[in-house]
Amino acid sequence: MPSCAALKLSAKPPSRVSQQTQDLFPGLPFRSMRGMRNIIAHDYGEVDLEQVWKTASGDLPHLIHALEQFFE
Repeated sequence: MPSCAALKLSAKPPSRVSQQTQDLFPGLPFRSMRGMRNIIAHDYGEVDLEQVWKTASGDLPHLIHALEQFFE
């Protein structure tokens, strides 16, 4: 399982995605992505590792697929 520091680094870009770009991906949960990043970055002792794993193993593939479809 990746470290919390690696997840924090990989999750930071959603906080910097412009509204115009977010509008191109209406099905992606940008607010939730920012929220998870903030929990990992600022509440380290409160991180639910089971939820992080569920997100990484279940939700991340959908994000990757959406981005691959867009850039094809």
